[in-house]
Amino acid sequence: MPADIGASLEVGRWRLILADGSQLTVPPSVVLGRKPQATGEWQAAAELPLDDPERSVSKTHAVLFVDGADLVVVDLHSTNGVVVVGDDGTVSTVAAGDRHRIQATATIELGRFGLRVERD
Repeated sequence: MPADIGASLEVGRWRLILADGSQLTVPPSVVLGRKPQATGEWQAAAELPLDDPERSVSKTHAVLFVDGADLVVVDLHSTNGVVVVGDDGTVSTVAAGDRHRIQATATIELGRFGLRVERD
């Protein structure tokens, strides 16, 4: 009998930590922004509105999705970009439309708005 391939894959559980200290478990996919709209490829994603008084976050800024044990962020052609800062200080700018894989704790900057992500 063939082995169950799915059973051998580690599924990551990720936690999103907002600036006010509130935390939530990242769903399979979530669109982030001031007034996010899950459309097109991401229409099944959850929507997480972010309170950004500086308005550096676009209405629909980025999407996070879980891929195996990793978290992936995609810049949805935002105005002020997406930057990922690893705990080791590595800074990665995510080009519009590109996917960036996160394998460990990091800060995701949406414009000037920072979110912390940690694997449980």
